[in-house]
Amino acid sequence: MKRLWLLTLVLVCLVISANAETILVGEEEGMVPSLTQAIEQAADGDTILMASGVYDESRETFPIMVDKAVTISPQEGAVPVIVSPKQTTAMEITGAGATVSGLKFDHIRCAIWVLADDVTVKDCVITLVDETWRTSSSGMWIAGAKRTTLTGCTFTGCSVSVAGPPISDKSVGIPVLTAMFEVGEDIEFFTTHTVENNIVNGEPLCYVIGLHDTVWTEEVGQIIAVECENLTFTGLNLDFASIGIQIAYCQNVTIDKCSANDNGIFGIYIMKTDDCLITHSRADRGAHGIDVRDCDRVTILDCVTNECGQGTFLSWGRNCLVQRCEISNNGTGFFTASGGDNHVADCVIENNDLGLYVQHEKLFTLTDTQVNKNTSCGLRVTDSGVVSLDNSFADNFVAHLALDCYPLTHMRCTWTRSVDCDVYARNGRAIKFIANIFDGEMEDSCQFDGGEGYVFVK
Repeated sequence: MKRLWLLTLVLVCLVISANAETILVGEEEGMVPSLTQAIEQAADGDTILMASGVYDESRETFPIMVDKAVTISPQEGAVPVIVSPKQTTAMEITGAGATVSGLKFDHIRCAIWVLADDVTVKDCVITLVDETWRTSSSGMWIAGAKRTTLTGCTFTGCSVSVAGPPISDKSVGIPVLTAMFEVGEDIEFFTTHTVENNIVNGEPLCYVIGLHDTVWTEEVGQIIAVECENLTFTGLNLDFASIGIQIAYCQNVTIDKCSANDNGIFGIYIMKTDDCLITHSRADRGAHGIDVRDCDRVTILDCVTNECGQGTFLSWGRNCLVQRCEISNNGTGFFTASGGDNHVADCVIENNDLGLYVQHEKLFTLTDTQVNKNTSCGLRVTDSGVVSLDNSFADNFVAHLALDCYPLTHMRCTWTRSVDCDVYARNGRAIKFIANIFDGEMEDSCQFDGGEGYVFVK
């Protein structure tokens, strides 16, 4: 039976090969004027050869949908340049077995989404052409795909991001990258790819699988590490990529003295990894500086996240510690959601729009932290349990906003110079204020709307 199946497969391949056509794209007579039209005309197994020229929105429909097992390459000696419009992906590949080779992509959002299995992208030049659009940009997403071959490509101002499939109705109750992709529940979304001889910002793209007991000091342009254990990355500069460092399905990884600034998606991204230490590292000016998803026991120690959309971000984190970190000038300084037993200690969180946002956490602990000069709120808590000890809240618009919280304890905290109020709590239960210091009378500084079980001890 197995031999019969193999024979049938060979015969099918021979039929496709025998019937395959070559379609020429360009402006000369007899050529198809756009890649979009060429793909529409093509069938599985066809080859599309592109002439030199700029393929922008004046001739293409974006994103260009490659939904067939075609091969797209330049004509001999040609340099075709695909130029995507703002905030639009240049090409989405949904045809399993498709090949894209030798093209140049000038993008302002993303060059390629690989959404199908057995896709090959080789010898392409992928460039983020406008720094204004860096935030949330990525040179390539490999998302929910297996057995991607990525070889000989050059990335400038961007790099590669790997994730699960696009969010769908099946994504309920699992970790996701908001409004984009699942984090990746199947390890084969990360372990089955061939990624070789690629360059990111002049340095090699490091894609390692199953590496153990290694200290890595060699300069690279990006790191993607999967299923590794007892691995240390130290002293690396991973700026101006899409994700500087992505650690997936690993154990006991240390990131020490690394710089991951100006990355379009995340500076440092830890997912489905346990017992990780990020120390003395910096991730500024990214969509997210340091991002941790579905991990146990990640420690972030003596790090800086500055001028990001979200500075330090935890989703589905458990028993994670953020200590002695500087988190400033971000949209949201620190965010945590859908986890439990996470702890922020001895940090400075200031000059953000929102200092800390705690959402749907079983228990979150905040200790010995300065929460200062945050323009909308210092600490916002929704549907979570919080213990807050020995913290200082100063010069925030609202120091603390608590919605539907249980339990909530503030002990030995100081509250000074809030613009609107120190505390606003709605529908809380088991809320305790013990030995706190306020500018004036606590009754004038705090507003409570509904709820029950309030305890105040001076």
